[in-house]
Amino acid sequence: DSWVGKMMTLMAESTKNMDEKQFDTQMKTVKFEGCLADGKIVELIPGGRDISITWKTRHRYIETLTKLRTKEFDEHGKAMLRGLATVVPYQILSLFKWSDLRDQVCGKVEIDLKLLKSKTSVKGKGRNGKWYNNSSPHIKYFWQMMERMSNEERSQVIFFAWGRTRLPPNKGGFERNFELLACPKAYAGGRKPDDFLPIAHTCFFQLELPEYSSVDIMYKRMLTACAYCKEIDGDNDGAGRRAAAMT
Repeated sequence: DSWVGKMMTLMAESTKNMDEKQFDTQMKTVKFEGCLADGKIVELIPGGRDISITWKTRHRYIETLTKLRTKEFDEHGKAMLRGLATVVPYQILSLFKWSDLRDQVCGKVEIDLKLLKSKTSVKGKGRNGKWYNNSSPHIKYFWQMMERMSNEERSQVIFFAWGRTRLPPNKGGFERNFELLACPKAYAGGRKPDDFLPIAHTCFFQLELPEYSSVDIMYKRMLTACAYCKEIDGDNDGAGRRAAAMT
């Protein structure tokens, strides 16, 4: 915390370089107050805003300031624990490491491509009239692209397609499969798929994937789509409808 760190540093430097009288003079304007996370200044002791820190009370100041910040979210934590206990008996929470609990509640930070691939379906016909499958060139490009990407970029793709940045921890956590679909608008009327961006249907975890000619072009188009589509409800406003009309 910047406030606590600043005050701790000030105390350390002051006690090292000053005697008691100098300290009292230097710290005369510093009161028994602390700054909360929301920026609110509160008294550390009754009447603290009018009580200066002195050499004799410096340790008390550090103790009360530390207690203020370390205990600030106790009630919030207890409320979260009560809520969590309605789903998972809190007595067994001690069996989990914090990272395990995080993964179970929020999903794993690392995007597991093997897991994602096992929960992916390929649907639709291409411009040649044939049904897509896992051997279709642009489907292969998709997985090559995902392998190439950093974990942060993979999370962006998941967010673009699903409105969330993490996958469930296991197959059982998927409400539906990820679906790679045809993108008819990208080749209708002799259009060139390389000129189009992918289209996501976040409510259904679907991605309309144009038949890009290379993994490099797919990578560029996918990152462009992820960069300029940060809102899952952005298709329901004027800008979204105009963009959709252009495809």
